[in-house]
Amino acid sequence: MECCVSREKASECRLAVKRARKAVGLSQLELGRLIRLPEIKISRLETGRDAISRDIALRIHSALSLYFKKHGGNK
Repeated sequence: MECCVSREKASECRLAVKRARKAVGLSQLELGRLIRLPEIKISRLETGRDAISRDIALRIHSALSLYFKKHGGNK
């Protein structure tokens, strides 16, 4: 995942987060717990109300990658 700078990139980034989260079968709450962010923050990131920083993008990517390796795809 890249840091989302432009509006176009930010939109792609939001969709990537949402698709990746759903691909491994996690709710916003579960993803939030994995990366230590409140569920509302995950919701805001996915809807575009909050910008996705490089740090958060890397945390999400790492958490989803590890979760997928441990548990496979959808629950």
